[in-house]
Amino acid sequence: MPHNSRCQCFVVAVLTLTLSGCKEEVERPSFWSPGTVTIDGTHDEWTDQLVEVEPLGLALGLRNDTRYLYVSLVGERSVAYQAMAAGLTVWLDPNGGTDEGYGVRHPVPPDFADLGTIRGSVAGRSGPSGTGASSSFDERLRQAELIGPGERGVRRVPLPIGGGFDVAAQFNGPTLVYELRVPLARDRDARMGLGVAPGTRIGVGFATGNLRDLIDGGMRFPGRPGSFGGGIGGLGGTGRGGPGRTIGGGRGGGPERSDPLELWARVDLASPQ
Repeated sequence: MPHNSRCQCFVVAVLTLTLSGCKEEVERPSFWSPGTVTIDGTHDEWTDQLVEVEPLGLALGLRNDTRYLYVSLVGERSVAYQAMAAGLTVWLDPNGGTDEGYGVRHPVPPDFADLGTIRGSVAGRSGPSGTGASSSFDERLRQAELIGPGERGVRRVPLPIGGGFDVAAQFNGPTLVYELRVPLARDRDARMGLGVAPGTRIGVGFATGNLRDLIDGGMRFPGRPGSFGGGIGGLGGTGRGGPGRTIGGGRGGGPERSDPLELWARVDLASPQ
């Protein structure tokens, strides 16, 4: 996977950025996709369509055709650490808001039995290390959790998901590359589809688990059976403090941001060209 400087491959577009505590919101269009995007956890097909969200140290890409929404997220340092250690949820609101009733988690959060090895690797400011941590993390990358829509609850499924829905993530040192494909239509073959057409405005949200809770001794995942710990935050939580707070050394090599990621994009889907 390429790991060149992001400044060499991002085309920075005009976007509206609103800071609200630890929550970031952007408004931006989706690019029309001339062909199907391969969901493999690389940004080879996104180098001219990633938009940098500078305060968060990540870049976001959004494309669609008549059948699918394609999402790419490239994050470094704290975003990658939090997703790696505590999981990443992408929320999908077909009404264009910030509703958290439908989404996918990948990487999935760790199980309670894995928390010790994962906490040790994060506190040491490194990626998963050792046979136990590595095998556990590899297994988490082979699964996803589907959330909703409606009353369907949370269910963990092996990858690939099928029905046109697919997700993949890869890590290269401090960099995370994430890709997601979601059907636009909701029909018998794509029950997890958005139920929207090209040209519609939708909401796409990104939330990591709380890395600070992981290090301090516990995490809580709202809406997930078997939640554990007694931490102060969770998926979608805003935490306390704001951008720039550090865990164990800041720019010395560890995560730079103690608050979990919470980013929402209001996206205008492209129409056929």
